[in-house]
Amino acid sequence: MFNFRKESAALGVLISSLIFSPALFAADFTFNVPVKFTNLHADIKKVRVQCSALRPIFNAEMDAAFGQTFEVVTNGAIDKTIIVTANAEGDVAAFANRWECKTHVCLNDDYCRKLSPNPDNYRFTSAPNSSLVMELSGSL
Repeated sequence: MFNFRKESAALGVLISSLIFSPALFAADFTFNVPVKFTNLHADIKKVRVQCSALRPIFNAEMDAAFGQTFEVVTNGAIDKTIIVTANAEGDVAAFANRWECKTHVCLNDDYCRKLSPNPDNYRFTSAPNSSLVMELSGSL
């Protein structure tokens, strides 16, 4: 098991220009997510971006469409726009009224976690005073 409490990564995730674009009359969603990570711990091999188009159901919400993409981290860094496609089944895409995207760092495809400024709650921590945005959401 890895102990990242003593190791920290300077992290900046730039998702401010997240673009949502549904295909006309199709049940597909495409999210273009600009991501920038620097100085990541050497054991972090990938970044995972998960995006959903959400629809209301009763007093909650559920995925109308979901997709995820893994990208390789090279020399502790990644700086690129990651494209995530999310496919909906049937006509549920028409009921989606919100989107969200989440970013995780991964040791491999099976062990991914959020970075956090709080080492008491997470195994992966960011450097003090670093910019940290791990998820965003908005209305459709």
